[in-house]
Amino acid sequence: MNPQVRLAPHLHTDMARRLRPPATPNMANPGALDAGSAGMLLDALRRLALNQRDVGAAILPALQDLVARLDPQAMPTLAQRAHAAEEEARALRQALGNLAHGVRRDELTGLLNRKGLVDAFDAESARAARDDGMLCVALLDLDDFKRLNDHHGHLAGDHALQHFATLARDHLRPQDAMGRFGGEEFIVLLPGASPAEAVTIIERLQAALATRAPHWQARDIPLSFSAGVIRVQAHESWHQAITRADGAMYVAKRAGKARCLAA
Repeated sequence: MNPQVRLAPHLHTDMARRLRPPATPNMANPGALDAGSAGMLLDALRRLALNQRDVGAAILPALQDLVARLDPQAMPTLAQRAHAAEEEARALRQALGNLAHGVRRDELTGLLNRKGLVDAFDAESARAARDDGMLCVALLDLDDFKRLNDHHGHLAGDHALQHFATLARDHLRPQDAMGRFGGEEFIVLLPGASPAEAVTIIERLQAALATRAPHWQARDIPLSFSAGVIRVQAHESWHQAITRADGAMYVAKRAGKARCLAA
């Protein structure tokens, strides 16, 4: 062997193991490599290329001999296997994307769930800190929702939640993120809005709900909500921000419901 070409000791053993003739030869061409051996050959050549800058003239004839032994019938098989692997990887990526989407969404309303809200809050608060911008959080609680469930039934309650989610998507800004926090409570993230602007946005949603009540079994069901708005402070955590917004919402409840107050 050319003294300029030095294979690592482990490569001698590995190459010999990977490039040995197939156990079951092609009967039409006994010296040919089948698809499995061809795949191992290609993998070995790749590994060799990664470990050696210059293959060198000394081993070039051996490589040419190995390539000549490739079974032409194996090449379509290798292409088919590569295509099938690519399709499988694409389907897996799509399935993982669908799973990730489902993990972050509330099944009933299609809004973000708590995990999705926390992820969105982390992203928006980091953006606000980086850009020296503002981020407001509003906590919304549907008024007298237990009474609605008791009087009209839980199916009517589910319909009211879905109606409210649809209405919110129509009236919030494109950059706002809304999620169902739990039960009849919702969170709205309002990036770039001051507390006064956030209150105006939430009050616009309240006005829309007052004129477009959910319709159930040939009758409208009156529905309103109370809301508290806070501006997220520097280094404020999710739990800290939600606790402050929750406090502002309860002040709005005690002030007569169907209103929005900023803390």
